[in-house]
Amino acid sequence: MTAIIQITTCKGVQYNLQPVAMELPLPSADPQDFWDFWLETVEDANFSRADSKRLLQFLVKHKTDAVTDGSAYYTLTRAGLARCDPFYREKRQQGGVA
Repeated sequence: MTAIIQITTCKGVQYNLQPVAMELPLPSADPQDFWDFWLETVEDANFSRADSKRLLQFLVKHKTDAVTDGSAYYTLTRAGLARCDPFYREKRQQGGVA
C-alpha cells in the first residue's frame, strides 16, 4: 500500500502526495545539496502551520525530502510547497546540470 498524505492549501487546493524514495544523506543535511535540489516556490501553495507540521512528520517517517502528486515533485518550505528535483545527484554524476 502506498503512503499518501492529503494537504489543502489556504486557497482550498488539495494535494494528494506520496513520498519519493531518495538516497541518503538527504539534501536537507547539506546546504549546497539543498540548493541543487530546491527549484522554485509554488505560488499559492501555502497551508496551515498544522499541515506544515504533518507534512514534515510524513517526510521524516518516509526518510525523504520529496513528495509527488504524480505530475511534479515538491519539498516543504516554511509553510508551503516548492518544486524540487529529487534526482539532482544522478544528473550531477552524469555531468548534467542539477
